[in-house]
Amino acid sequence: MLAEPNCGALNRRLLSVRKRVRSGPRGAQAGRYPQGAGRCAARCHGCLLDGRRGCGPVISIVCVPDINIGDAVPFEQLQSADLVLGCVYRGGTAGSVADDPLNRLIPVGNAGGFRYKGSSEAPLLIALYATGAEDDWPDSLDPLTSTFTYYGDNRKPGRNLLDTPRHGNEILRRTFERAHGDPRARAQVAPHLLFAKAGQGRDVVFRGLLAPGAQTLTASEDLVVIAHDRQGLELRNYRAKFTVLDARHVTRAWLNDVLAGEPLSGNCPDAWREWVTRRAYQSLAWFPQDAEERAARAEFDAQSRNDPPISDEDARRRLQREIFARQGQSDFRESLIRAYRGQCAVTGCTVLPVLEAAHLRPYRGAHTNLVTNGLLLRADIHTLLDCKLWAPEPGTRAIAISRLLIGTPYNEISGRKIVEPATPAQRPADSVLERVWREFRQAEKKR
Repeated sequence: MLAEPNCGALNRRLLSVRKRVRSGPRGAQAGRYPQGAGRCAARCHGCLLDGRRGCGPVISIVCVPDINIGDAVPFEQLQSADLVLGCVYRGGTAGSVADDPLNRLIPVGNAGGFRYKGSSEAPLLIALYATGAEDDWPDSLDPLTSTFTYYGDNRKPGRNLLDTPRHGNEILRRTFERAHGDPRARAQVAPHLLFAKAGQGRDVVFRGLLAPGAQTLTASEDLVVIAHDRQGLELRNYRAKFTVLDARHVTRAWLNDVLAGEPLSGNCPDAWREWVTRRAYQSLAWFPQDAEERAARAEFDAQSRNDPPISDEDARRRLQREIFARQGQSDFRESLIRAYRGQCAVTGCTVLPVLEAAHLRPYRGAHTNLVTNGLLLRADIHTLLDCKLWAPEPGTRAIAISRLLIGTPYNEISGRKIVEPATPAQRPADSVLERVWREFRQAEKKR
């Protein structure tokens, strides 16, 4: 079951969209999101943010079920395929290690989470493969800073930090040393490609092009030795920080150039060239905002600064108003609660304080407050719907998620059918769902 939400950071990131498309009566919008708005009423144990860290903006690298936006690349085509952010690459079906898609996609071997092509002293290309299977070494991604945390390949207590079978930690040490050198030193750093395990067999999903370090981290911060006690023996390993670069499409031509020893060829992504030549980190924006969203965010920020609460009591009253505003107009919400029997149409959540009345067609007055124009949704699911990050397919009612949500716990809702009211006359209208679906597909094409 998809965990209850603690989506403060996600909601704050996406508030401007909700403010624009979820409006009720004009008067209800005034001061709609107070400082700190967006923190859910229920404590999170998952969602997009890693609940094990409370409300910290961290995505755990988890298994990904079958992608449903666009076609996955079949195993037979991997050797000629480009790398596209969020795209799934199929494994084989022979039932052997030869089914591994990574070695076919880029020749880095078919075993382990740290793989490379070339020698350990001078690797040409490195693939980091995160399965999410090791709780003690939780590789994770921070979408707000585009920082990926990776743990080295020492798993044996009492063993020397650098004495690992695949020489992964030795490569990490050398890589980060060169990353803090001059351009000639950085030119010797192999491009790192991040993949995560997908949900079917050996399928993998591409999560991005990585550069070691981050703009705000020093040499003593981006590669750190950590220690665990295991059965009376010390286990020492590396914790490395990488930046996911703004390179949503890595061409096959560049991969071939890299393997030929020409990583700065004319096919090189701009973000990688900038990092090598200037150590400038052009990080990926996981949830990019358009001009209208940025304007709404600026308006919200200005309102928060210019009209702060004058007392604790005023702050409490504002917060209560904001909770009601986010939940939706009382009559409309109560109608949906009755129709959906008090359950989120997607997750089945029955915690009423976090259930909201979601308009499928944007609010345009009382005539749009129809049960057939709404869904009862948990707060975070509502936010994602407003941001066109998921939609139900009109014919089947099965949920399709955006490629931006692949690799997050929201994979659980992919392919799930929305629960509809028992009374046919209260179910979402086909014409409304077709519009929602069309807008979702259009938004997905622009991402």
